[in-house]
Amino acid sequence: MSTKKPVPAYFMCAWDVPTAAALQALSRGEATADQQKNFLKWLIQQAAGTYEGTFHPESDRASAFAEGRRFVGLQCTKLLALNPRAFIPKDGK
Repeated sequence: MSTKKPVPAYFMCAWDVPTAAALQALSRGEATADQQKNFLKWLIQQAAGTYEGTFHPESDRASAFAEGRRFVGLQCTKLLALNPRAFIPKDGK
């Protein structure tokens, strides 16, 4: 008889049917404005855990894993905050 270990909390990512539907619509290029906003919010806050603590005292690997997830969210928020026009040369080249 095998005993399954519970999945550690840092591997879990809560989602719901509207979130899955939003991602599928986004991949088809058919997502509504609300679906796009809701999915991005889920990606940054839930999936990436951008605003969560990443220290796991029981495991340095769990901490590293959480930091890797958070890195994705930080990159998304950075790109959302920057002004793309600031990177276009003034002479157009």
